[in-house]
Amino acid sequence: MSLCILALLLAALALVSPIAALQESPPASCEDVSERMVLEALYFNTNGPYWTQGHGWLDDQDLCDWRGVYCNEEGQVMALWMEEFGMSGRLPVELGCLPHLELLSFENNQLVTQFIPEICQ
Repeated sequence: MSLCILALLLAALALVSPIAALQESPPASCEDVSERMVLEALYFNTNGPYWTQGHGWLDDQDLCDWRGVYCNEEGQVMALWMEEFGMSGRLPVELGCLPHLELLSFENNQLVTQFIPEICQ
């Protein structure tokens, strides 16, 4: 399933979600947004300090070693597999600044879903 189709499915889910989808402006430019900054935005927007499986996030180790983060051979984030992390909140639009992202999986979390058009580019 392509990432764009997944993003559209998440947007459709927002229509039936008991929590209204929030709209937020994307960063003016992804050029100045590092992958670490994107993952930090994910952590803080989704109540990271209370995650059940997020131990080690935000420490000094390589972000490719963070639980749920998968990178390609060049060390670029290509997948976020974070099922049942105890996440709550909303996905940040900064996710659209991960140019090599191919897979997102946030099943069984309490997230507000929104369409992030930048993910489809």
